[in-house]
Amino acid sequence: MSDSDTEQRYLVSLAGTISGWDKPQEKLRKAFAEEEFILYGQSIVRLLPAGDKKPHFEVFVRLQEEEQHLAPPGTFLPMLDYYNLGPQLDRYVVHRLLNSFGKKRPGEWGIAHLNLCSGTFADKEFCSFVSEELGREQVPGDCLCFEFPGKEADFPASAQALAENFKKIGCHISVGAMDDDSIAFKPIKELRADFLKIGGGLIRNLATNEAAAAEVRTAARACRSFDVQTIAQYVESAPTLTLLRKLEIDFAQGYGISKPAPLASAAKR
Repeated sequence: MSDSDTEQRYLVSLAGTISGWDKPQEKLRKAFAEEEFILYGQSIVRLLPAGDKKPHFEVFVRLQEEEQHLAPPGTFLPMLDYYNLGPQLDRYVVHRLLNSFGKKRPGEWGIAHLNLCSGTFADKEFCSFVSEELGREQVPGDCLCFEFPGKEADFPASAQALAENFKKIGCHISVGAMDDDSIAFKPIKELRADFLKIGGGLIRNLATNEAAAAEVRTAARACRSFDVQTIAQYVESAPTLTLLRKLEIDFAQGYGISKPAPLASAAKR
């Protein structure tokens, strides 16, 4: 058994202990059948005056359990990956999201930022599914932005083909630089990303760490040079927000701005 398999089994065991599920695979399949996965959204606010005026928001998933309890993603995502149900969840999210878009006027759609499960990067049929859903609801592809990991090692070779296919149907691409203290620009260029998401220690330590501020400033300047917009995540304080404006970061997201909320309210902000 490989180290990754051992780690995955541990995560599943841990998640099962936290959730208290005796039969996690049956629980997950029941959740799909009864539509117990609930979509939440967190606003992504524009900091600079230039650019589109559409509302941006990131989509999150919660699992409805008994007594109105909502299980966080860390409880069920490891189990979804372990049972190869991640692509099914991503299809579920896209279907529910675009169905909600189809009930609104075009000016109310906004741009939804979506994280993908690891198994979806190798799913050759996923982009075709997204294209069909867009056509069914008559929603343009540029209402969707799919996030890819900022490290090439985190996704298979098929991920680049997936990104290219997303671009062909009009969708946006973002690259995440979440947990590192440095940012790799190669994936941004190779995936022809529209957005760079910066998070982790860089943003949390921005107001107190000059090295973090210098790294974010360099990223902002580099991204402007090849027409990529920047999004700061994990923004938790007013000083950080003020500094991000000075560094000319395009967007910000985090608990210091708004908390995740049921999708209908988050998408309107």
